[in-house]
Amino acid sequence: MSDFSINFVQFTTKEENKKKDTSPDVTGNIEVPAEEVNALISYLQNAERVLDWQDKEVVKIRLAGWNREIKKGPNQGDPFLSGKLSSPYVPQDKPAAAKPVIDF
Repeated sequence: MSDFSINFVQFTTKEENKKKDTSPDVTGNIEVPAEEVNALISYLQNAERVLDWQDKEVVKIRLAGWNREIKKGPNQGDPFLSGKLSSPYVPQDKPAAAKPVIDF
């Protein structure tokens, strides 16, 4: 299965910039690097399908995010969320800890 790593950002929409009540609270972009496109396609085609809460078949993609602040420019100090999309985390089996040998 192909691994991939894709970044995203989401910015909070200020109330004064909302055009109507149904305007989104956050907006942003997912940026797929050109060299990651084939890995993403391969993952989507070959990944295990599971059932979601509505019993629909889905492919899971891991989403991790970090709260950040804009560091420069007119929006300096404003919060945003940056993150990464990747194939789901699968913990590797850890070898059992060696038991101490007690010699009598």
